[in-house]
Amino acid sequence: VRIGEFIIGKLVPNFLLGLCAMGVCVLAALFVFHIPLRGSLFTLVGFTAVFLSVALSIGLLISTIARTQFLASQIAMLVAFLPGVYFSGFLFEIASMPAPLRAFATIVPARYYVRGLQTIFLAGDIPAVLVPCTAILLLMSAVLLGLTALNTIALLNASLTMPPGEPNYSIANTMKFNRDTVIYSLVPHTHVRGTGWHYEVTYPDGRKEVVLSVPKYDFNWQHEY
Repeated sequence: VRIGEFIIGKLVPNFLLGLCAMGVCVLAALFVFHIPLRGSLFTLVGFTAVFLSVALSIGLLISTIARTQFLASQIAMLVAFLPGVYFSGFLFEIASMPAPLRAFATIVPARYYVRGLQTIFLAGDIPAVLVPCTAILLLMSAVLLGLTALNTIALLNASLTMPPGEPNYSIANTMKFNRDTVIYSLVPHTHVRGTGWHYEVTYPDGRKEVVLSVPKYDFNWQHEY
């Protein structure tokens, strides 16, 4: 599994779910609230796809940093959901905010998505608005995916190959520490194909020690040891 394949595998299912949710919202806007769509549907889908790439990149980066699902959900709430509500311009006018808050709003992806949506629905396909917003969102996505790749490469076995249908295939990976290191916790995380984990430390003098063994791993555990 290469870095790119790992990232794509994590993003694609949620990306498709996001597009489905967008479709439901657009149908509600058109037929329930009777909001006009003066731009093209193609532009709306493409612009939404760009925003979803940023949103999912944030989630993927958080998942490589947070050690538990609960912590990941709390971080996502603080860095994505709440800023998107307060600093997107959807509920509160950004121009009326103090200067420090206006400056912070410039790094909130939802701000550019809301601006683009307002333009597509109420004005049409206006390149002077949509092109800068799209460029900023693409830049954010590239930066976030780059950080995710850097944070993942040290832990991912880039040569991982698992034969299809193999019920008990063993895969090993190593990490070398160049200085004294204290390991506070270990978090085995495998999807439905995983059946067990085994962590072993080799000390500089050659001694080996099993620090964690989970021979019957279950995806529903998600425990931190």
